[in-house]
Amino acid sequence: MGRYTYPPRRTHPSPYGERGKLPFRFPAIDDEDRRERIDRIPGIRCTDRGTFACYDAGWIAAQATKVDLDALSDTMRKVAQGQPLPVSPELWAGRGSPEFARLSDAVKSRSYQRPMVKFMGSRDWAYNADDMRMGKTITTITALTARGAKRLLFVVPGFARMVWVHEVMKWLGKVPFVLSGRGGDKGWFYTERKNGFGRRWVKGRDEVHEALRSTDVTIVNYDILQAQVERDFAGGVHYREDLMGQSSMLIQHSWDGGAIDEAHLLKGWKKGSSQWNRADLVAMFTKPAQCPILYLLSGTPMTNQVADYHNQLRVSAGGAVFGDKPWDFQVRYCDAGKKLKSFKKGRETMSVEYWDATGKSNVQELKRRLSCMLWGRKRREVSSEMPLITRQLMTVDIGDDKKRTATP
Repeated sequence: MGRYTYPPRRTHPSPYGERGKLPFRFPAIDDEDRRERIDRIPGIRCTDRGTFACYDAGWIAAQATKVDLDALSDTMRKVAQGQPLPVSPELWAGRGSPEFARLSDAVKSRSYQRPMVKFMGSRDWAYNADDMRMGKTITTITALTARGAKRLLFVVPGFARMVWVHEVMKWLGKVPFVLSGRGGDKGWFYTERKNGFGRRWVKGRDEVHEALRSTDVTIVNYDILQAQVERDFAGGVHYREDLMGQSSMLIQHSWDGGAIDEAHLLKGWKKGSSQWNRADLVAMFTKPAQCPILYLLSGTPMTNQVADYHNQLRVSAGGAVFGDKPWDFQVRYCDAGKKLKSFKKGRETMSVEYWDATGKSNVQELKRRLSCMLWGRKRREVSSEMPLITRQLMTVDIGDDKKRTATP
């Protein structure tokens, strides 16, 4: 089965830069030692042709190159100062669609959601870190629709899968295709039946490929991305060929945009850990060529350590910005390095060298960079704009054939 054709290059990318690219160019650094130090900063690449940076690292590159701000264009001056960039109205290609009209009416009733839609929609990759129950789902769908994205991919936890199914059907009026199992040969559509709602199954690899091609919205959960691992009688580990995971299917298709819900599940910073493997799998089928727009959602982007950010940022930015390897990020922002750990073995004291990335460094610099791509608010900050909580008692008739008698 051949790969699905990649979407054509967009005419109006985000002014903040496309995923996987360092679009802003500053003068080259002549001093080789200094150039090598600056080149190790994530988001900056130093070459003989110039110093290239992403938007959030533009102010660092400007200070490193000691560029004259008056000699720069208006856009580059704003990048060097870390100011917001002007957004062309042509960027909002989907504003005239009926789907956006429905979403816009819903968002207007909750004014605190409008700034987040504008923040996300003006970027090709962003992180929505709003608190729980603030409408991150509808905000993300609205931003993608405003950008004109038709084919959408949502990577979600298993417990949130049906929430996304209902939200997509409610606001976009489309029935999403939901992948199921690790075999890569099953999926289902949510369908209405006489006795309620059910699932219309699609089975077979060719049939699943055809469903992925013809459906605008695809939903997959983290648990089924990885191949099933088995151990043989000798203790060897191998993958089951019949359960190779859904990532092997998704890598053959492409989308206009997508979102990763509960993105903190990608947080692992140790290679080989389950979180790191999960992030690698997601990065396989969300490359910039396959998914030009990608948003991350989580109310808790950092749960333990600063190092938790790297995997999330490398997936959302497309790899080139923060790198596929975590070492530069950890050295710059996690005070990482080799350390000695002593322990006793019998009567002797032994020492072992290990890599420690549990600290933090250059905190203010990281905060300023994250503010360019990540925005989150607490519910108490917008409580005056949120609707009141309503409680309603509903009586459901389950029918005589399904009633059960409880005996004491």
